[in-house]
Amino acid sequence: MQESGKQDRRRVSKMGRWIAFFLVLSVLGGIGMLTLRKNSKNAFSSEVPREMESYEVWQDEVIEISRNMAVQDGGRVKPFSTWAGFTALKLRGTRSMKILVEGEEVKLEPEDIMLDCLFRPELAKE
Repeated sequence: MQESGKQDRRRVSKMGRWIAFFLVLSVLGGIGMLTLRKNSKNAFSSEVPREMESYEVWQDEVIEISRNMAVQDGGRVKPFSTWAGFTALKLRGTRSMKILVEGEEVKLEPEDIMLDCLFRPELAKE
């Protein structure tokens, strides 16, 4: 009789552990999904292009030369275009952006954005 009581307690104890495990797993999964949902919304996706009065578009030659330059980042050497893409993604949440120059919409690629940050910091702040 005592053995069946011990087996029942062990069975209840195992069941309680599994229930606690699944509850914790569900709570962590819910928190993870909530975090994922909040982070996946792009704050810049519905942004209206901003008017930039004094912006000058980079020449194609400058963009082409910069794409092939080597940049050391975190101990690794990368092409400027790769570094620019990942850095723009960290800064803005997107790799490119659109602005209005004299009423015309201009798409800035990662190279344009990073060249502006490096060589026109006051303009890049806008």
